[in-house]
Amino acid sequence: MGFIIFGSPDRRGMGQAKHATIACVKLAGWICFVPAIIYGQAVAVTGKVTNAITHEPIPGVTIRVFGSNDVHQTSTDANGVFRVQGIENCCRVLFDKDGFEAVGPSNLQFRAAANPAPLNLTMAPWPTLRGRVLDPKRQPIPGSTVEAINSFGGRKTAKTGSDGGFSFEHDLSPGEYVLIATPPMPNLNDSAELAPTYFPSATERESAATLVLKAADEYSGADIVVRQAPVFRVAGIVLDERGEPAGGAVLHLPTAAAKATADGNGRFEWPRVRPGNAVAQADWRRGETTLRGFAAIAVRDCGFEDLKIRVAPPVVVAGTVELDGKPARLAGNASLEPIDGEGSPASASIGPPGIRFDAVYPGRYRLRVSVHKGLAHSTYLDSVKLGDRDVTMDEFEIAPGMGPFRVVFKTGGGRVSGTVRDGVGGLVVLAPRNERQRVPEFMAVSFFSGAFFQVENVRPGDYYAFAIKGTFNQGRMSDPSYATRVLSGAPVVRVENGGTATVTLVYVNDPSVQ
Repeated sequence: MGFIIFGSPDRRGMGQAKHATIACVKLAGWICFVPAIIYGQAVAVTGKVTNAITHEPIPGVTIRVFGSNDVHQTSTDANGVFRVQGIENCCRVLFDKDGFEAVGPSNLQFRAAANPAPLNLTMAPWPTLRGRVLDPKRQPIPGSTVEAINSFGGRKTAKTGSDGGFSFEHDLSPGEYVLIATPPMPNLNDSAELAPTYFPSATERESAATLVLKAADEYSGADIVVRQAPVFRVAGIVLDERGEPAGGAVLHLPTAAAKATADGNGRFEWPRVRPGNAVAQADWRRGETTLRGFAAIAVRDCGFEDLKIRVAPPVVVAGTVELDGKPARLAGNASLEPIDGEGSPASASIGPPGIRFDAVYPGRYRLRVSVHKGLAHSTYLDSVKLGDRDVTMDEFEIAPGMGPFRVVFKTGGGRVSGTVRDGVGGLVVLAPRNERQRVPEFMAVSFFSGAFFQVENVRPGDYYAFAIKGTFNQGRMSDPSYATRVLSGAPVVRVENGGTATVTLVYVNDPSVQ
């Protein structure tokens, strides 16, 4: 997906040229950039979209052009060409096609007092991935399910054919993946079964190999040799929040092939559980309410009989949002992410009363918050407080009777300015030195033209700073291996409230798309 914005730039360091910025943003966290020149008048936006690898035109790309008062939508024709006329105060351009990734920059320019020259947009096809699922004797296993899991936890699924082969044909976006294969009929005998196995042949995710898929890659030979694993009996009891047996509770365990159901005394068993770490989940209905509980288990070389899971009803979790010490009416989203699987994800919108999660099951969580602030850094997230405790990016326990939390935003912050060597425009990225804060809500990403840049309203702290011309996968910065490659050689700047840090930057490349 591409997202292009034409607007009024900061003209410092740009001479007499009348520049605007064309920025290209993939809404899932990808950002790219193209510089341009344009006047605020009615124009015709034309262009062509081509395959960055084959240079052939790409038909069927959806093009949306946003003027000051309306939105025009069209698609590229068989020659990859599009045209939209009569756009006033141009513009924003969004382009998108399944199976392709926007790339840039294109270094486009427009003549003054004239319609802009045609846009030359390029997209790269998503990679292909092929392999086989084999048993321990390296015989094919038809009907196996293969999941490709990216670093965000997103999953795509394929089935193996009669030859054990599977393929993902241009439906995996560039990035890092682990593969796991689950055989259709796992039972071998009373004491062993074919276990879900990670590529190339590991039953634990920690031992899985990571596949780095780049745009237009053709990756073959991702064969997964399924491992044989022993199985053990795990049994226990489900109790409600009052300590009473929860007869009829339904239990799920990722390392067991089948679910279990508690009897009238709350007792349950899984007769076949594979070794490994997992979180058991129990659900039990009381009237119209579903009670839920979790328990982490570790099976090594034997089972056990005394697993206890307590279920509880969901609770309301609420909090306030403030800006510069006053109640704020900010629009955005919040999410509660369970730690180590011990809880259920929850999401809520930020509204005038603040944030309210209507049904959260007790457990350990981390709160994530983001506001809708477009491309302008008008606010920054300062902290999340639970009572007197600062729980910003920290885990905390959700339980009945917990008090409200406070989400604190601020304006002002500091400023980072400087130049980019051989600068032709692009993005400046400030990534916190604190690894836990390398998530979108704590990073600063700003467009610039020419060689000069200035990033306003930056949260005080220490940052790695770098510039980028093409695409940038902002969401991947929480992956330490990815961040290490991007940040290698990047200078560190200290941002202080009300201060200005000056730095000279160089361009880096996003390793996801190289």
